[in-house]
Amino acid sequence: MEKVCFMFGHTSVPTDICNAIAMAVEKHYLQYGVRIFVVGNRGEFDQRAASAVRALKRRYTDVSLMLLLSLSPGGTPCSAHGQG
Repeated sequence: MEKVCFMFGHTSVPTDICNAIAMAVEKHYLQYGVRIFVVGNRGEFDQRAASAVRALKRRYTDVSLMLLLSLSPGGTPCSAHGQG
């Protein structure tokens, strides 16, 4: 069974978090055997996490990046503030 790492987070994050995310992604690949990374699609953290995984994919071809869409239980898109 393949190992999967899910990452989703805040709307806004400090720019200096990029290196920490990249290091964590690589650690999960090298030390824990994670090959599938799933990220959200709502905020800056999600964008930075996806960027880190794309960089890892350039070095290791067996890495997969998947997008987790934000939907409410009824299947309709959630608003930016969690209403709807």
